[in-house]
Formats: sequence, C-alpha cells, structure tokens
Amino acid sequence: MTTKPFIVLLGLIFLAACASPTAAPAAETPAEKILPEEIVQEFLTDYQEAPQQLGGYLVPALRDQTSVENYGKLLPLDGMIEGFAVQSVARTGPEAQVTVGIRAGGAEAAILFTLVQQNQNWFISSISKAP
Repeated sequence: MTTKPFIVLLGLIFLAACASPTAAPAAETPAEKILPEEIVQEFLTDYQEAPQQLGGYLVPALRDQTSVENYGKLLPLDGMIEGFAVQSVARTGPEAQVTVGIRAGGAEAAILFTLVQQNQNWFISSISKAP
C-alpha cells in the first residue's frame, strides 16, 4: 500500500500550487478592441472602487501630469458618484467624444470625455464639463 502516501503527497503538491499567491498583471492598459464608451464606463466604475488603477485609462501625457493621489480630482464633480449614463458618443477616426450624465453629491452634471485610439486601445485624453 505505497500508493496512498504518493497520492496524498501529490494532492498536497497540487493544493500548494493552487494556493500559492501569484502576482496579478498590472492594469496598465484597457482591454483591446473595447468601444470608447465602455472605457468611460469602466473608468467611472474604477473611479470609486479602484482609483489607483485609473492611470491605465489615461493617455501617457495626462497620466504623467496627474499624480495617483490626484486621480480623485480628475472629474469636475463634488461628492460620490450616485449614478451615470452615457448620453452621446461621437467618433471620428482615432478620436472619440463621450458625454456622460453623472449624478454626484445630489447634483447632476454632463461630463465630456475625449478619447484617442492608440494600438487598438482607447485612452482618455481629457475630462471636462460638457458645453
């Protein structure tokens, strides 16, 4: 009956391999071939749930000029986001503008996200109040 210890040992090795922590890949860029409005929706979700990951949604110039501590100031809003809805999307080649209605701090505002496409990925190049 030497197979039982071997099976137990094999099971322990398997469990140890499954339980060992592995580093998750850094969220540096959004997934390829996602629509610009989906990038904005993901950005707004992460804005409250994982603000340290917002750099992956930004063009390098905006990411470089905004410290991680100031990611929470990227939106021209006061208060926590209570809800949002995409109002319009305009695409012209590798550029897009996404207008989103956002309710935050009991007030509603229209926010304009300008995005550019680089290597099949969309990145936010600016965020401002919609005209």
